Amino acid sequence: MRWTRSFPSSAVQMRRRGPAPRQMARKKTVKVLARRTPSWPKRAPMERCRGTTRRTGAMALRKSWPRFAPRSFSLAVLPLLGSLGSAPVGQEGVSAPPKDPSADDANLNVAEQEVQPSEATTADPELARYHVLGDARVLLDDWRASGLLEPIELGPSHGGRELFAVQFGGAGPRPLSDRSTIFLVGGIDGISMSGSETVITLVGDLLKAVDRLPSEISFVAIPWANPDGLAHWEASGCGGGRNDRAIDDDRDGRVDEDGAEDIDGDGVVLEMLIEDHRGAWAYGPDGRILLPARQGQAPRFRRTREGEDSDGDGRYNEDEKGGVVIDHNFPVHWRGPWSGVASGVWPLSEEATRSLVDLARRRHCAVFLAFQGNHGTLASPGGVEPARSFVQSSDDPAYRFLLESFRETTGREQPSLPTQRQARGSDRSGTAVDWFYAALGALAAEIAVWGPWPLASEEGEGGPLLPGNSELAWVRFFDETRGGMGFVNWQPLDLEGGQKALIGGWASNTRFNPEPQALEELSRGMDEFCIALANAMPKLQFEVISRERREGVGHLTARVRNLAILPSGVGPGDPSFGTTVTVLLPTGVELLAGEETVSLGHIPGKGTSEELSWLFLAPEGTLFRFRVESPWSPPVEFEERW
Repeated sequence: MRWTRSFPSSAVQMRRRGPAPRQMARKKTVKVLARRTPSWPKRAPMERCRGTTRRTGAMALRKSWPRFAPRSFSLAVLPLLGSLGSAPVGQEGVSAPPKDPSADDANLNVAEQEVQPSEATTADPELARYHVLGDARVLLDDWRASGLLEPIELGPSHGGRELFAVQFGGAGPRPLSDRSTIFLVGGIDGISMSGSETVITLVGDLLKAVDRLPSEISFVAIPWANPDGLAHWEASGCGGGRNDRAIDDDRDGRVDEDGAEDIDGDGVVLEMLIEDHRGAWAYGPDGRILLPARQGQAPRFRRTREGEDSDGDGRYNEDEKGGVVIDHNFPVHWRGPWSGVASGVWPLSEEATRSLVDLARRRHCAVFLAFQGNHGTLASPGGVEPARSFVQSSDDPAYRFLLESFRETTGREQPSLPTQRQARGSDRSGTAVDWFYAALGALAAEIAVWGPWPLASEEGEGGPLLPGNSELAWVRFFDETRGGMGFVNWQPLDLEGGQKALIGGWASNTRFNPEPQALEELSRGMDEFCIALANAMPKLQFEVISRERREGVGHLTARVRNLAILPSGVGPGDPSFGTTVTVLLPTGVELLAGEETVSLGHIPGKGTSEELSWLFLAPEGTLFRFRVESPWSPPVEFEERW
């Protein structure tokens, strides 16, 4: 396992040497179980608020960051979420995790330390927060001052919340709705508030650089593409991104009756383990994270969110509030109802999904960027197996350009382009990214501004990549950057009916969203990335190769050239889905040979089409018009007289 960092040598770095200190928060003192060496900085007390755990007091340590981070990346403050609770104690019916063999009890001492606030100053956490849908009107009024932005009406979500969308672009003669369009969509998974915030930041930054935007390109921005799911997640850190449609997930005739809840009264909804010899999970090497159980491994656990068996059916939290995750509701790779992925009763069953699809089908959709996830990378289409064969090999140059532009503009040294499935570490069915690529032929990708990305596994260079959001990657990431903070160790708890359980795991919004103060750095360079894409959009030109005329019969040979870097389209290989040339015959002209409309497929960047040939019977001096159009570009007409 190798991590690379972007810090100057003078930056203060914390490294985990052996187990992280264990602490229990109390009113004014903290009981710390710590090694004698190395010494650990004093930490501020913790308090519970709004369903999350946060640390009060000041702390200004520069954190080391993995290789994906922008160069010279630094954060003055990242208020630490979660705590390292004391290790779980063995209890009848519940097996404690294995002890870290590197821990030597003889080298541990227990001391009560009075926690003093750090002298370093930090930003007031109230000055930086995530924008919510209620801020949309204020944002719109601010953006409209540019005179280049217009709102788009998409209607409400299933829960009645507004699907807020805007369009904007540089000054030009063509209406915004008729231009090649780049979609910037945030939080369609209903969890990634960081994705929504990145889209909001992008709109403001691009409007400031509007003079650098090509006049033939427009942007459509939808910051809260799943407003129901995002509202639930912002309020409680629960819901899994589901919208407000009530669905009987466990098919017992009732809806939303058995969801996650805070049963131990600590103000946080964490994970819960229930020991079961048929369970799919077992302890990992250090006793914190869980890994898929191997044959013969014990103890095994069922894994769920914290909560009681509210409906008494022997299962826990199997019927959460709400029902459909919008990013599982698209028709490509869609999985049916009750498949465990909250995909809806049929594809496009949700208002938010249909509104996005209808809007995209009315536009010349060239690029679709979904800002969401916590894998810290740019990911290509391919949410399910076989992921590698999903993107056409002919589209590889376009995706290489996408990755190279992403690295150059953001400073993220991402070595390769994973698929969505590879980046997330598991299947991702029915996603918007897969549908936009396969159905509309858009250059579609997912961008997660937040998350760790290890370059190689413990097998060394060239070994298989760990999923970017895998628990092992996150544990190592937080061990490197936060001294192990963010994970609440497993603690035993008796459930109703005498069932034994362990509660712990990642504190809310530790893994899924960063602190809002971090987003300025995490989104750095995204505006330059979008500007680079806008300036690389295809520019199609009709070129006459030869023409000759004999006794009223004209013979014309021509081709279409793409002057830009990106192709005229990507996606399915059917030529009818690509660029077309149409001859607009004037009155009195007869086409003797050749087709009025010719399908050319996708024309590569800096490339040309095959040669086209027509025979016309026309009087001398006739003005011919040729219309060139691609899925990414509005029609352009060229004239030729002879």
